[in-house]
Amino acid sequence: MKRARPAKKNDLDPVDRRRDWILFSGYARMHVSVSGGPIHGRHKEVLQLFIEPWKGDPQSWTVYRHEGGVHNNGKIVFKKWDSEADRKRFRALGRKEAPKRWCGTTSVTENHIPVSGRWVKALERKVGLLLIPPIAGEVQPLSRDTSFRLRLWRNRQSSEFCWNPTPPVAWRPLTRFFFSLRRSFRRHADGKPLTPVRDL
Repeated sequence: MKRARPAKKNDLDPVDRRRDWILFSGYARMHVSVSGGPIHGRHKEVLQLFIEPWKGDPQSWTVYRHEGGVHNNGKIVFKKWDSEADRKRFRALGRKEAPKRWCGTTSVTENHIPVSGRWVKALERKVGLLLIPPIAGEVQPLSRDTSFRLRLWRNRQSSEFCWNPTPPVAWRPLTRFFFSLRRSFRRHADGKPLTPVRDL
């Protein structure tokens, strides 16, 4: 296996070298990945799919249950950062430094999609039945490919699985679940019904 080559300077957009952009892009990525908190009221996190291309727009799909139980709708929150829109703002600055207040004005879109509480409950049950090792595979060199992250919550319990681009063999059930769930979320965002959990 060939070792991944380090990034060359000429591979980078000039904006990517700016100190203010590095700070700003960190805020944007955090905005995409952050979940929970009082803003969601009685909705609590269950699961998050996070996709981050090496060069591209990070996106996340987060599923929430309602504290009131299965008779109350849960929700799916989709977030995506339009990094090119923000790069244009930075290019327009020329040599000027970006105002600090810009960190609160990232081009991250956010959509809330209601989902049946029973579907969320079935999803939690399915996740609880997955049998996979907590860590697996050989040590691989760092890669510049897209990274994938699955985060799971159950009250104070939490776990996280990350890979890029090829998951370890022992995690195949987990990654099949990840991609079938993402496919179902995309269909649902287009107005189609969610895939039944048993078919994920």
